[in-house]
Amino acid sequence: MTPPAMSPSPRISTIIDVAVRAEVSTATVSRVLSGRRAKDDDIARRVRRAAHDLDYHANYAASTLRRDSTDLWEVTMADPTDGFCSAFLSHAITTAADHGKRVLATILDESYGGSAEGPEAVDHREDPTHTGEVDGRILLPRSHPLPPSWASTSRHAAVRSIVVSPWSPSTTLSSVCIDHTSTMDLAITHLAAHGLRKTAFLGAAPNEAHEDSMRDASYLIAFESAASAVRQTTGPQWMLLGPRTTARGYDVTSRLMGTSADRPDSLICIDALVASGARLALDALHDHSTMVVAIDDHPAATQIDPRIIVLRPNFEDMARAAASLLTPTSADPPAERTPGPIHQEVPMTFISQLVQAS
Repeated sequence: MTPPAMSPSPRISTIIDVAVRAEVSTATVSRVLSGRRAKDDDIARRVRRAAHDLDYHANYAASTLRRDSTDLWEVTMADPTDGFCSAFLSHAITTAADHGKRVLATILDESYGGSAEGPEAVDHREDPTHTGEVDGRILLPRSHPLPPSWASTSRHAAVRSIVVSPWSPSTTLSSVCIDHTSTMDLAITHLAAHGLRKTAFLGAAPNEAHEDSMRDASYLIAFESAASAVRQTTGPQWMLLGPRTTARGYDVTSRLMGTSADRPDSLICIDALVASGARLALDALHDHSTMVVAIDDHPAATQIDPRIIVLRPNFEDMARAAASLLTPTSADPPAERTPGPIHQEVPMTFISQLVQAS
């Protein structure tokens, strides 16, 4: 008796099938279905609809068993033209290599370049074979606090995500940021070591609409504390707040140094633009002894005037701190590790310690 013919097993849909039907790359499918793509647009809806129609379900647990590590860290930037982002990325690539990792740089900002497809376009050009899976993700936002879409996506993503920025620590994710207090201590201690005991601070006026507002307020508080700790002479009349412009640095310094009998012997400026204006004013007054320090997170800060002492982020240490947060340090199960975000604050470092000649 001939056994009844068996019907063929139904074909199981793959990620490639979903990508073809949704008319996107497999990397985009992976990001949408894993929750690592922040935008909820037509592309995301097409992917989810295609996955539903094809009854496709990504088996991330099996993927993890097949491959414990991708040896890839993703650095996601809001603005790759920003000096802080580009400098950190350069050091992140070197640090990643020390850990046996590669870096995939992506952009996550719909306004950048006028393209809503920014992250996908960048991913595809830089690594056509990338499947969307990474071992860790570093976020470099344009503003503080972290945009809600970034924070929401990262908290629910399967990969470990951290924030790196010049601002205060993130309240939602582990982060690496600049230690404002230690940075100001370093500046004040440096001045005191050169016998300079009368310091004025040319800070920035806190502005709630400006992304640097919290940082500016932190530096003002840190200046008062550091100056008091080493008995530095200062006062409200020497803590001057205003816009971050060269013209403002010139005008304030001209008034402060040109008309007052009791003048400071050093100036700490909130950035290199203000410091350059201060230096120009001192030159006009034939003052070659007053020391000028600039706190600036832009890599080109020292190119303005080599006589200005510049404190800038220690990108090497920040990259190392980011790597330590991305790299598990214990074999303990997640439930037994430290709960909640972990924050590492890194002080700035001197990149020019030239003392102006008298």
